[in-house]
Amino acid sequence: MSPPATPLGCAARIGAFIPLLAWALLFLGTVWPATAGESAAPGKDSATASRVRPVIVEQGRIRVHDKRGGFVPDEKLIGAKLVGYNDAGIPALFRIDSIMRYRDSVVDMWMYAFAARDSAGNWVNACDPDRYGRRRGFALPGYFDATGRYVEDSAAYSITCTSGASGKCVLFGYLPWGRAADGTLLKPYYQACGRMVRADYCGDGRPHTQNGTLIEIWDHKGIQMDTHEPGLSFEASWGVSGAVWLKKTRINAVATLEDIAGECPTDYARMRVPSDTTAAGTALLFNRSR
Repeated sequence: MSPPATPLGCAARIGAFIPLLAWALLFLGTVWPATAGESAAPGKDSATASRVRPVIVEQGRIRVHDKRGGFVPDEKLIGAKLVGYNDAGIPALFRIDSIMRYRDSVVDMWMYAFAARDSAGNWVNACDPDRYGRRRGFALPGYFDATGRYVEDSAAYSITCTSGASGKCVLFGYLPWGRAADGTLLKPYYQACGRMVRADYCGDGRPHTQNGTLIEIWDHKGIQMDTHEPGLSFEASWGVSGAVWLKKTRINAVATLEDIAGECPTDYARMRVPSDTTAAGTALLFNRSR
């Protein structure tokens, strides 16, 4: 079983997605003598096999069945280690250092502090700080492929940080498992949000932005409202395959309209035709930037 590809993962930092196979192992002991490579081979020996459990991801929450068919309490997952693969197919090891319930007006979910080993072998927080200084993450079903397309896959889940593009989309309220107030599935909005946050205009996985860039987003489902932030102007409307209408690029120093025209000339011709930003249609999300 080969791990899914992702353009965003890395072995020691998870500011975006690291794909983990659904049968990845969660070690429930406080000491783990095996290496990441050894632990990635379930059933290698009975001693190791007796200390591991399959991971289940439920709406961002990491769950592990106990021997009685229930779930291991969250507090007993502290110190547990996840084994998965990075985008190069190399086993990656992460440790759960803390768990917290997070609620705001948009989402209600569980967050985790994940640790990974640095180049010196020391355990360090695996997430970069987000705009609020948080260094936390969570698990999500499925993964993004090399073109930035969200893939629903019951055999895989992913870890993201709140500082990563996909983590931001979840916190915006575009839950891949959720529904809007009118019952609309939010999976397409989650995909469109991934394109938007990364300024993936052509829908091919290439980003055209920089971390920390301010954008204003809104939709027609009442999840994010159009607040008309001063100093921001309309950039683009977005669908699952990238920009639907592209009025300007986010950062000219990163990419100009001419650059985008060269990257995807056919799509660019389509996305330069103005579309209505006030009515629901092909576009799902809309944004402004400086």
